[in-house]
Amino acid sequence: MYEGESTDFSGGTTTEYQRLADDVRDRIVSGRLAPGDRLIEADLAEEYHVSRGTVREAIRLLASQRLVETVRGRSGGTFIARVAPESIAAYLDTTVGALLTQDDVALSDLVEVRQLIEPFAASLAASRSDARTIEELVDLQTHANAPDRDEMNWAWHRAILRLSGNPLLPALAMPVYNVLSTRFDRRQAKRGQWQRIEREHAEISHLIGVRDPKGAEEAMREHLQVVHLAYLDLAEQTPPAGLAN
Repeated sequence: MYEGESTDFSGGTTTEYQRLADDVRDRIVSGRLAPGDRLIEADLAEEYHVSRGTVREAIRLLASQRLVETVRGRSGGTFIARVAPESIAAYLDTTVGALLTQDDVALSDLVEVRQLIEPFAASLAASRSDARTIEELVDLQTHANAPDRDEMNWAWHRAILRLSGNPLLPALAMPVYNVLSTRFDRRQAKRGQWQRIEREHAEISHLIGVRDPKGAEEAMREHLQVVHLAYLDLAEQTPPAGLAN
């Protein structure tokens, strides 16, 4: 059980379980509830003046948001979960894709987010690179004539995010990647386009390997600018034509 002022949840248009969940969520975000802290149904029901059923509904809502987890068994119960970057990516992957289909988020919005994240990630990767960094990027280098060039392309971009050393950058960028990668058929892209991608990836890999943060950031920004103009053009076509990134 956790400490906190008792709140009267009677009346109002918002459901009781939603308000209870909102309050618990606020305590998690503020740090008043830490990963591993236990939530006890009876104590929550008494503190918030609600039924045990209302508490269980609130816990189900929090569990759907991966903020709490229930452990079965004699020593089990409901505990505040430790949120991993991967779970953030999974949640955003679903919601961003849904928002795009509902016209609440435009393709240009996704493009702008990627243009903010990846150049910065390339800069961080360059500032923190070592011999293993350049070896990994070379191994993942996109080859214009490779049958799996599309998979290599995405693997290379994911590696840049991971090599930045900031686990939140992949979590934020992967949902954008997934939406873009499923909206367009890149297999039909022209060979010349893949050759350009191969050259630009090689240049960015080199700049990261020689620990040139400014150069890597600028090269990645220029690379994405051309690619994203093509994405926006493709978005106007029905069905989408092939595109590589």
